[in-house]
Amino acid sequence: MHRLSPDELRAVLKAKGWTHAALAAHWEVSAVYLSRIVNDAVRAPHWEDAFAGLPVASGIDGAAADRRRHAAECLESFNGRKRGPKPKPSRVDSRSDREAERVEALSEGDEPILSNGYRYRNYLVQGAVVTAMRDIGDAVVEGERGIVFGIEPVPLGERYGVVFESGYIEWYLPHEIDSLLAETGLVRHGVASARLTSERDARAHFDAGFFEFW
Repeated sequence: MHRLSPDELRAVLKAKGWTHAALAAHWEVSAVYLSRIVNDAVRAPHWEDAFAGLPVASGIDGAAADRRRHAAECLESFNGRKRGPKPKPSRVDSRSDREAERVEALSEGDEPILSNGYRYRNYLVQGAVVTAMRDIGDAVVEGERGIVFGIEPVPLGERYGVVFESGYIEWYLPHEIDSLLAETGLVRHGVASARLTSERDARAHFDAGFFEFW
């Protein structure tokens, strides 16, 4: 049985007007699961039938699905943040000022703590595998996988260095991660323990075949 290659399948979806996010919502699967199917060169035959019979997406339906997904993301983000003034922790006379300041910092749940993956409560760490939820310019195609090779603090929080299957390397702020990439729950522990301090290090390791995307 002939199976469409990942690139051929992406072209079919684009021609029919489907984004990964909209199709995942339509089929009630996660964007990560759909990405795995698209990129699987030996996917089960029934998926070939499903893609072949996929109707053309109307602009209204596609936009509605995107709006529902965006609204759900915004709601989840809103519920995860504390609003209003933060109460100051009570201080005990025997506690030093430095200890009290540390407790206060730890008690403020939406304040960043400078540790590996702190913006995402330590689940998007160095070595984490992500997948593109949409095309990112001309460099990254929807469904392509990337690996976080570095995390570093910046004035407004932190940024994440990601190397993609194509070899493209870019840094992303948290709000860009939220809108462009989906975490897969996978971590490449060899990358997690590596000392990659620059894009040059990431490029050298990519050229050496160090990164395992699938």
